Amino acid sequence: MGPTVSDTFLFWTNKGGVGKTTLCFHSLVTYAELHPNHNVIVIDTDEQANLSQMLLSSINASIQGDINCAALRDVKVNTTEGYPRTLSGVLLAATESSGFGECEYRTTNGTHLKQQSSFLVNPHLEGYNPNVPHNVYLLCGDPRIVTLVPTIQAKLSAPGATDINPATNKSEWSKIISILKNFIEKASTQLSGGTAAAAFVDSNPSMTIWTQMALAASDKLVVPVNADDFSTAALRTMFFSIYGLYSFGGSLSRFEKGMFHNVMKAHSMPVPKVHAIIHNRSNIYAQGASKGFQAMNSAQAEQLFGAFVEAKQAGINEVKRIFNFNQHIGGSEPKSSTDFANAYTGTMRDMLTSAVATQHSGIPLWMIKRFKKTVKQDLNVTNLDVSSSSSLGDLLGVQRGDGGRGVSLIQLIQGSPVPQGDLNRIWDEFNTSASKVTPPRR
Repeated sequence: MGPTVSDTFLFWTNKGGVGKTTLCFHSLVTYAELHPNHNVIVIDTDEQANLSQMLLSSINASIQGDINCAALRDVKVNTTEGYPRTLSGVLLAATESSGFGECEYRTTNGTHLKQQSSFLVNPHLEGYNPNVPHNVYLLCGDPRIVTLVPTIQAKLSAPGATDINPATNKSEWSKIISILKNFIEKASTQLSGGTAAAAFVDSNPSMTIWTQMALAASDKLVVPVNADDFSTAALRTMFFSIYGLYSFGGSLSRFEKGMFHNVMKAHSMPVPKVHAIIHNRSNIYAQGASKGFQAMNSAQAEQLFGAFVEAKQAGINEVKRIFNFNQHIGGSEPKSSTDFANAYTGTMRDMLTSAVATQHSGIPLWMIKRFKKTVKQDLNVTNLDVSSSSSLGDLLGVQRGDGGRGVSLIQLIQGSPVPQGDLNRIWDEFNTSASKVTPPRR
């Protein structure tokens, strides 16, 4: 029996285009690099599978991630049932009678994976992307999950589906909604050999079945936002749909009992706690940053603190159900929107060309200089050094002698500063040209 999964981070908001997949990619590869003795399980529940494409791309090969994703749909972990080595295969195995018992896969490097773990792809060890840390394991996204919606929705909405069995304290609804939670727990144990694990989940910007499964599987919610009114409004909607704050009331209030947050409460199942709000594509550090950016960031801080105050009216237990209190320095609660912002929010400035380069090539930010020549040839981009340097500073922390710039994104996510030795090591790798590069620590 392996150790439990320490953290499961869900990158989600109900607004599209805010950069959640890009932020999830850079957060998970950085976390994996900083925690080489942890297995990092990645679940891609977005039918577009963009996160999977990034992880399965490689600047070392001409085949890109979308081709590798498509190929995995034809790889079977159960030849009898034909379950593909993707999210669709997991959903089928979890909802059909045959289950995971006969599932197994032997990778190209000779690793024999069984049951839930057989669905996980290691991009580094299996040769898809040698630039991803060796301890990353991916459950590949699959656009075919949309074909499963009618079948799974019928199970969720069948008469008696939410009735709780007193003997097990579970219902058919809770079993289905917990598919990914159970998958992560089982797969991490099967992979472990005593190794600790963390999980990162990317989801689509709506309240689909897959989103609900992702929410049920996660304990920490990371919410990317942009500096616009739509992101501010989305925060309020998020607090309603996940946590039940800001009930609309009126003639439709009687239907709220069937909403996700109410059914989760009825089953005594926790939802992920608000862990971090990331101002993405922000210019607040830039000299002469626009007043519009500052105004939007302030409005979002007020919206978030307002939700905190709203929850507090129901008592401290409700606050702790919704917000990760460990983000508060010394355990003290915020007294203002500024206090809240200091505890919960981080910033990633516009990544510009470095975003394009890393998305296309599947490389961490600290490898951009190593592959700069190839990236420039492939994408005809310029100014990689400037954009990648500022982005790595926001993600990891500034290099020696650069001066403080607030809490880094990875510090906010993992809850602790990056050790100075690791910080120096990664910055040294970033600043090393391709001709002088040495193999990274594995």
